[in-house]
Amino acid sequence: MLEAPNTQAFADHGVHIQKDVVTDTRPAITPVVKHEANDNHPSFERVGERRTFELPRVIWLGMIACYAVFLTALLASTGGGRAGFAIAVSAVYIIMFFGTARVIARQGPPQSASHLVRHGATLQTAFGPMSRGAVFGQILIVPVAVAVFGLAIAGIIAVVM
Repeated sequence: MLEAPNTQAFADHGVHIQKDVVTDTRPAITPVVKHEANDNHPSFERVGERRTFELPRVIWLGMIACYAVFLTALLASTGGGRAGFAIAVSAVYIIMFFGTARVIARQGPPQSASHLVRHGATLQTAFGPMSRGAVFGQILIVPVAVAVFGLAIAGIIAVVM
């Protein structure tokens, strides 16, 4: 029959220690983070990210409009049918993309209006200030290219068919 290991029970804590095990008696060096938010310390109020997208509403509406032009051009040129389902799935992904950004932006504190609304304003970047026109150009180049691509597909299909 197997025997249990030799243990000693402490009534106060219910801790079992084996007598034949040598324990390290040196004090453990444990780094302590004074304001760490965990279960052992009270957490501080969370205020959310203080940085904003710093983009005016016009840019967001411009991006959405470009993708709407793309999907509408594809839907009009293919006539719906079998391609309609793929276009609908693409529309859902685009809605999720912009919707997720909107939901995440609303999780933080209220954001002030973008200063890029004013003409002549600049946006501070890691590489220096960018003019309003440069910001619009850099952000809208891909959506505009996608919209032009959709219109080109619609034009090619109209000419060929």
